[in-house]
Amino acid sequence: MLRVLQDRGHDVLCFEDSREALEAVRTDSAIDMLATGAFAMPISGIEVCREARLITGGTRALYILFVIPACDSLTKIDALDSGADETLDEFSGAEEFQAKLRVAERITSLQRELVKEASTDYLSGADNRRSFFRKLASACSNADRGKLLFVIYLDIDRFKAINDRYGHDVGDEALRTIAKAAHELDLFVGRLGGDEFGVILEGSSLSRAVRTASALKEKISAAQLRISEGTTGVTCSMGVSEFQAGDSPDDLLKRADLALYQAKDSSGDAVATTPKGSWMNGRPSLGVSLVRLLPRPSAEVRDRRKRQPASAALVARVCAVIDLLIASGLDEDVAFEAMGQKLVLAEIPLPTSQTAGSSWPDYLREQRGWLRSGEPAEAVLNEYKSVVAALDAMAPHERVEWALENDVWDRRRERPSAPTSMWNPIGLPVATETVLPTSPTKRIAS
Repeated sequence: MLRVLQDRGHDVLCFEDSREALEAVRTDSAIDMLATGAFAMPISGIEVCREARLITGGTRALYILFVIPACDSLTKIDALDSGADETLDEFSGAEEFQAKLRVAERITSLQRELVKEASTDYLSGADNRRSFFRKLASACSNADRGKLLFVIYLDIDRFKAINDRYGHDVGDEALRTIAKAAHELDLFVGRLGGDEFGVILEGSSLSRAVRTASALKEKISAAQLRISEGTTGVTCSMGVSEFQAGDSPDDLLKRADLALYQAKDSSGDAVATTPKGSWMNGRPSLGVSLVRLLPRPSAEVRDRRKRQPASAALVARVCAVIDLLIASGLDEDVAFEAMGQKLVLAEIPLPTSQTAGSSWPDYLREQRGWLRSGEPAEAVLNEYKSVVAALDAMAPHERVEWALENDVWDRRRERPSAPTSMWNPIGLPVATETVLPTSPTKRIAS
């Protein structure tokens, strides 16, 4: 058998110990055929078949040939049931073995093509979302056993503008540029959807992961896309996250997504991480992505405010948005910290009555509790109630969109035209309809 295989140009590994053979299959993805037999030791050939199938699953091409004693039909059936693709009588001649090798070569070639098609994003050439998450789940399992793990989450800056200005063929070329740059750096990259990609780094360190992200960013920036006028460049923003004990793949990616938001918030073409000790390093909850969606105030709104301290009405509106975040699944601490950061970015100081050293999150927590107790002045309480009422009157899937369309920092923002009776924290009767502030003619039945 060895001579025939070598004559056909195959590289052959020989083992006297079946455990070593299985370990070779596990660690060497280039192995695409396994020949074993009934008398394998110390693990029987039947068990070798079963274990090899578990190792490769549906992610690799592996043809298993099982050599059986002469006329042993029961062993033949057991081998086929355990994962063997074909059996060979131990007294078969070289010609029969050659024929079965030709079958094996045809099948493994087809299997490799099928695996590639099933795991590759046809547009960019990167691994597809399913393949990426399979790899990430395995990497998280290894990280739970002590192996370091980092994820780079990236997307293309102003990708929609590229498509709109130059056409989707140039946008497609931008996607291929990302995958090509990652492959040239020998990185495992997957397209997660649209213009978003993920890179998995195992056994690295945070500083090395950031350097890798920076090298990838520079390689992408150096690429040129062909357009009718000549060429144009493309840039990316990247967020790097580090695995923490107990993280699921979703936790790790959401933390990287928040770091990506930080990178894009600094005008793009940048690499960011979640700072040590930040609330973003805690395990993200189901609603954590809402923080990324909440917009920064426009320059026009900031100009109108002229860095004036927050009014009681503004604080009431912000507290209503915090209610929305918490109701959507965000941890309370994260919600207060997130909205506090937004107010800082909007250059809105704390009310002048606050003592030095006070923080926005602590102040918002105090004010939310006070508003919900019903004790503030009537005008402030009505501001809070009207926003909460407008949200309560809407379908759950519309509430976040409504919050995004309304700039709560704007002093001139029209107050929602919702009756006070709409506020329903303790089960009071709810009005039948309300007019939403962004669309005075739109009416929604609750």
